[in-house]
Amino acid sequence: MPVPHDPVLLHVGYIKTATTFLQNQVFAGPDEGLELAAGPQTRAQMVQEILLGDDYAFDAEATRTHLEALTADVRARGNLPVWSEEMLLGNPPARRYDGFANARKLQLVYPNAKVLITIRRQPAIALSIYREYVLGGGALPLRGVIGSGDEPLSYTPILRPEFLFFDRAIRHYIGLFGAENLLVLPQEMLSADPAAYFAALSQFTGCTIAHDRPRTREHVGEGFSALALRRLSNRFIVKDPTRRGRQGIDHLTDRVIRRLDGVLGGNAKRRGAHEAQIAARYAGLFAQSNRATADLTGLALDALGYET
Repeated sequence: MPVPHDPVLLHVGYIKTATTFLQNQVFAGPDEGLELAAGPQTRAQMVQEILLGDDYAFDAEATRTHLEALTADVRARGNLPVWSEEMLLGNPPARRYDGFANARKLQLVYPNAKVLITIRRQPAIALSIYREYVLGGGALPLRGVIGSGDEPLSYTPILRPEFLFFDRAIRHYIGLFGAENLLVLPQEMLSADPAAYFAALSQFTGCTIAHDRPRTREHVGEGFSALALRRLSNRFIVKDPTRRGRQGIDHLTDRVIRRLDGVLGGNAKRRGAHEAQIAARYAGLFAQSNRATADLTGLALDALGYET
C-alpha cells in the first residue's frame, strides 16, 4: 500500500473542549492556511468513514482515496486540510468508547498525519457532557451519568471516568504517529493566553493563525433549571436515531423550557450543587493522569487549574 506524504491535520477531540469554536472560527476559512478538508461535510465524512466504518471490512486505501478526493479544492488553494471530529476519541453520551480503534484506523489512512488533541479540566468536561446527555434526550440525574464509584462488577456509569484519563489517549497517539506529530492544547489556555494557544497551533501546523481574532462562544448551554425541566420532559419523548437535529415536538418543548427557565431562576444554586457533586465524585481521581499528561506534553497543567 503506498504511503501518502501530503500533509493533513487530524483533530480528534475531546468532546466539549471548544471543538465547535475551532471548526467554525479557525478551520472554516481559507485565509490562515487551515481549512476543513471537506467543508461543511467534514464531520459527516469522518463519522461515515471512521466512526461508523465496519472494522471487519475497513479498507484504509479505499478510505484514503475517497477522503483525499474531497480535499482537492483545499490543497489547490495551498491550505492544510483539517479532518476535525471530536467524537473520534469517544462520545460518552452515546456510550461510544471506540477511541482506541478509531486511532488505529486513522493511522492506517494517514500514517504521516499531524494530530491535534484538545483537553479541558475533567470536572468541567463532566458537567458539559451531562448537559449534552440531557439535551440529547437523557432522563437520568447527574449521579446516573457520572456514577458513584461503587457500581457492581460489570456495571458502569454513562461517563466512564477512565475516558478522562487523557494520558492514555495521548500515549496511544504518540505510539501511532510519533511525539513530534502530536499537539495537545488545553481549552483553559485559549481563555487565559490565546496568544500562546494560537502560537502553538501555528508552529505545529506551519500556518500563521491570528490570536487576536474576535471570539464568540459556540453551543452555549441553557440554564440548569431548564436542564431539570428538560430531563423530566425527556421521559415522554422518544428520539428517532435515523434523523438529524431537533425533531417535531422538540421545537415546542425547547421554547416552553427556555421561557420557564427565565421565570424559575435558581440556576446558580443548581449549578453549584452539580459542581459540588462532581467534585466529590472525582476528588483525587485524575491527579496522576494529569501529571503524566503534563510530562508527556510539557504543559503546565497545574497553572491552568488541573488537579495534579
